[in-house]
Amino acid sequence: DANVVVDCFRVMDRVRRDLMFRRRWRLDLDPGRLTVSGYAQQVDLPSCRINLSPIQRALYHFFLKHPEGVRLVDLRDAHHVAELTQLYHVVATKGNRQEQATTIRAVVEDLEGKLQQHLSRIRRAFRQALGFGEAGLYSIEGVPAEPYRIGLERQFVLWTDREGHR
Repeated sequence: DANVVVDCFRVMDRVRRDLMFRRRWRLDLDPGRLTVSGYAQQVDLPSCRINLSPIQRALYHFFLKHPEGVRLVDLRDAHHVAELTQLYHVVATKGNRQEQATTIRAVVEDLEGKLQQHLSRIRRAFRQALGFGEAGLYSIEGVPAEPYRIGLERQFVLWTDREGHR
């Protein structure tokens, strides 16, 4: 009967959709490997690419390099601004170096609330890709006046430069 076949396909589609939502049915409890690679230093998970703007990628890379975490007010320190600017130079798609440095300085000084907007967009990108449960492990989390950090253990991060070297 055609109705039985249609019902079978609907059931198979539901099972497939539920299995695609990673954590619900996973037997392997290790998190998926996060890969940062390529000319634009894109952030990839095994099943998808996390779409981040160049500023968001620079912020994400900065927090990946600091597993101990960094308070948001400390981002204004000269050495953190220099590190963020260097990371942004690698992934920036427009502007000269001076304009890029000015852009990063404006973000970390957070005069217009742009820093929180970027952090929120990073969290949203991971939530859309992974769901609420697993996204917390990969996104930048923290509470005001405390260090913000990425909870993923660095053994699950594969970071290569533009030429593909670790």
